[in-house]
Amino acid sequence: MLSSLIACSVCIGRGPDQQDSIAMGWAILFMIVLTLPLLSSIVFFMVRMARNASLHEQN
Repeated sequence: MLSSLIACSVCIGRGPDQQDSIAMGWAILFMIVLTLPLLSSIVFFMVRMARNASLHEQN
């Protein structure tokens, strides 16, 4: 079941009848919506840890 869902999301837009598929745009939007908050939270916490480390070095 899961492999067929993954295969369908990868194949969208490959065939001649699927060239104008709106699902490809939604898939790209969904991936951006998922990855941008994840990457920004990683950067936020790395900067926060670096600032805390520099504050503790000074003491």
